[in-house]
Amino acid sequence: MSIQCPPDISYIIDADNVPVEVQYDLPEATSDCPCSGLTLRKTAGFSSGSDFPSGSTTVCYTAEDLCGSTASCCFHVGIQAEQPCDVKVIGCMRYELLSITTDPAHHQTYRIRVVNHCANKLFYTAIQLPDGVVATVPEHLSVFTAESGRQYDVRNPNATPFYSIRFRSANGSISGGESEIFQYTLPAQTAPAYLDIASRLTSQAWYETHLNTFNCPILALPVGDRDDFSVKEPQEPFHLFPNPTDDVLWVDCGLQGREKVAWQIFDAKGVLLTRGAQVPDGGAFHIELPGLMPNGLFFLEIMGEDGQKERQSFVLQRR
Repeated sequence: MSIQCPPDISYIIDADNVPVEVQYDLPEATSDCPCSGLTLRKTAGFSSGSDFPSGSTTVCYTAEDLCGSTASCCFHVGIQAEQPCDVKVIGCMRYELLSITTDPAHHQTYRIRVVNHCANKLFYTAIQLPDGVVATVPEHLSVFTAESGRQYDVRNPNATPFYSIRFRSANGSISGGESEIFQYTLPAQTAPAYLDIASRLTSQAWYETHLNTFNCPILALPVGDRDDFSVKEPQEPFHLFPNPTDDVLWVDCGLQGREKVAWQIFDAKGVLLTRGAQVPDGGAFHIELPGLMPNGLFFLEIMGEDGQKERQSFVLQRR
């Protein structure tokens, strides 16, 4: 008798959306018992469609046939609550750099949350652009529709109060603790170390600060999330084992065409913990995890000499 669980599942979501509903396929079991019929029983974790908490949850199933044979399997559901890379508070305004993602054409997309605790509504927010650079998205004089559904007129580039991309609401938008997420994309080879950001309210009050980008890991954007550039054929994904691990993590990277692989490990908050570079032996190598790393969910990112990045999650579970 045999049973096959679905692959591990990993989500990176806004911390405000935790817990999150997760749907998964039930394991597939087969048996050579002459009496047909199987019983599938969940022995650990949550059912498909349940709300899963932040962190790693192990889900296990056991199948039993009418001959009394059993087989079990487990998989992991990892929920990484998206934590800001940098946060600045000035007066009643709060600014959060949520993430930086890169696509196969090496464009970098920045997501910034603006929280307005002031009584007066936000009139516009301007975010610094590198000198002479124009964001590829959104376009100049276009209308940006935020995740909230609110719309903002875009000026890209904008000259004052500094060289920037500006998001302006026609009627005033957020106030009283409401938030908005602004997003824009810079062309390849553009990676500012910090971003000046400023907001003007409908009362003409002015708030300005800066966000650091150097503590923000650059995540690979799924190919399906963009359709305005040509992409290369996806490479064979790498595999981690054992997972969970208690000390040493083996990486079967399937990148025999690359002579050297750079790797780095982030915790669930996106903080870089350790990094290195190795030449795979037969397509695989191992990483000895630092003794100070606590049990929990982590992310391994590897990059070949061609600059292509891939990322997967693993669980550290020392006894």
